[in-house]
Amino acid sequence: MKNVKLPPKKLFAVFFNLPSVIAIVLLLTTSACDKNLMQELPSSERSAAARLSSEALLTTSYEIEEYSATQILSKIPAENKEKAFIEIAAQPRLARQRVEFKLFADGAYEMTTTPLQPTKTALLPPVLQKKPYESVLAHKTVVQNNVVRFFDKDGKETGSAKLKPSRFDALARKVLTSTALNKDEVVNEIIGHPLVNEKYILTLAREKNASIKVNGIVTEIKFDLEAFGIESNEAAENLRKYSVQHYDFANKRMLGEKLYDKNGDKLLYRSTIFYRPVKEGNQMEKILSESYHEDPKTGIKTRQIKQAYYTDMKVNLNI
Repeated sequence: MKNVKLPPKKLFAVFFNLPSVIAIVLLLTTSACDKNLMQELPSSERSAAARLSSEALLTTSYEIEEYSATQILSKIPAENKEKAFIEIAAQPRLARQRVEFKLFADGAYEMTTTPLQPTKTALLPPVLQKKPYESVLAHKTVVQNNVVRFFDKDGKETGSAKLKPSRFDALARKVLTSTALNKDEVVNEIIGHPLVNEKYILTLAREKNASIKVNGIVTEIKFDLEAFGIESNEAAENLRKYSVQHYDFANKRMLGEKLYDKNGDKLLYRSTIFYRPVKEGNQMEKILSESYHEDPKTGIKTRQIKQAYYTDMKVNLNI
């Protein structure tokens, strides 16, 4: 099977921007599409025909609208030459995209993203609501055969780049080998936040000597990130942190996470995740997050706020 490639996160804004150490723990503590017998697949004859055709085995689409803003917590010296740039970069921003994803029988995939007119303009300050919308992204971005290509409004290609291997390779194998799939879990997997596997997460937590507390339906797990040194390939100083994750295992959900620096228990990041009702698909619907940063050169401290909204999710299986 061919390797499947992932476009950069900043390129598609498919994922909320996690610190790398959090992404490591999420990767290790979230399962891929569980093989729950929630959807019957076509007969073996139809499945074989689909695999031999040029049709996509899996097609999914969704929209993501993301609001971001930066609060400057430190006073910027008047003589700082970058003061104007820092203040401009901190202004609230709103972006909306449509993402279309196709997975083929040989494991290759295509992903197309198209900027859309934002709808949640009420999140912006009044002065910015009046400004005409101008996307900073390419008019259309297409990933095919491990290459990402950018197009302008006239359909002219404006650039391209090679991509690195990604988790989509594992997703392709699951789709190709499973006898049953849950459509809603597939969507969450593509978005980058799969529904959780209680047994796997608790086993990992015990192996890493993590603290486990249960309060009603919520399970809190506190991971020391230094325990992930071998798997992460991160420098030791980047792992001197701990992560507190909250789960609703009954509904296979991760509810949120906090990341702290061990030095003074300083909060670095936190998120809260919202889902559609289980009976309506249990798909991730909204993520609210904030992260704290300090520029090592200037000492300027900032707080970055993000709100990501996922809508209009559709999945079609042709296997």
